[in-house]
Amino acid sequence: MIIEHTATHLGKKSYYIYKNIHNRRIGAYLNGKQKTALKYVSELVTIISAGCINRKILAKNGE
Repeated sequence: MIIEHTATHLGKKSYYIYKNIHNRRIGAYLNGKQKTALKYVSELVTIISAGCINRKILAKNGE
């Protein structure tokens, strides 16, 4: 659903909806499983960017 449809449905202006969405952390919109996945992805990105593991090792372990 786009912001304009949400605003119309709630009887608000589009800017009101936009402001409320963008002033919150992403966790406010995720369910528990999505938050857990995001946490692990964030940790994995840190490990990969530190050079502790590379794509080949990751692909091999993922099989």
